[in-house]
Amino acid sequence: MNTWVKVARYNLMRRANYLLLPCILPVAFALGAVTAGRRPPHDASGYLLAFFVCFALQGAQTVGQSLPFGLTLGASRRSFYSGTALLGMALALVSGLVLTVLQAIER
Repeated sequence: MNTWVKVARYNLMRRANYLLLPCILPVAFALGAVTAGRRPPHDASGYLLAFFVCFALQGAQTVGQSLPFGLTLGASRRSFYSGTALLGMALALVSGLVLTVLQAIER
C-alpha cells in the first residue's frame, strides 16, 4: 500500500494535468450550457462526455510517459498500475463531488 501511495504521488508531479484541467472543465461546461440554453434546442449532453474522454486520455498519457521512468525507479508493474488506479479513483471521487455540487447549484 505504501508503494501505491508513492506511485500516486509520483504521478502527481505534473500537477497541471490532474489538478488544473479538471478545474477548468466544469467552468467551460457551465459557459457552454449557458450559451446552449439560448438556442431553441438545449443540448448540452456532450459536455459531460468530454469530461470522461479527458480523463481517459490523461490515463493513457500517464501510462505511456511515466511507466518507463517508474520502472527505472524500482516500482513493479503491479504497484505502478495499482498506484495509478488509486490516483484515478481519488480524482474520480473529487470530480464526482464537484459535479454534484455544481448540479445542486444549477437546480
